[in-house]
Amino acid sequence: MTPLTPAAVSGALAAQGIEIAPGRAERIARALAPLLAAVVADAQSLAFDLEAPDFAAALARNASAVR
Repeated sequence: MTPLTPAAVSGALAAQGIEIAPGRAERIARALAPLLAAVVADAQSLAFDLEAPDFAAALARNASAVR
């Protein structure tokens, strides 16, 4: 994973129409980088199949009710 960059922070905020003062993107990136790294490290140790095994069967049973 690449580190969180100020350009990524300012780009994500700009896409939402949020303007920030000069230098703020650097501070936000520095503050969030350790948290983001920890989340990515934890996510790699989780199993990919997090849904209950019977979820697909229950969804199929109730699909007609949803329509």
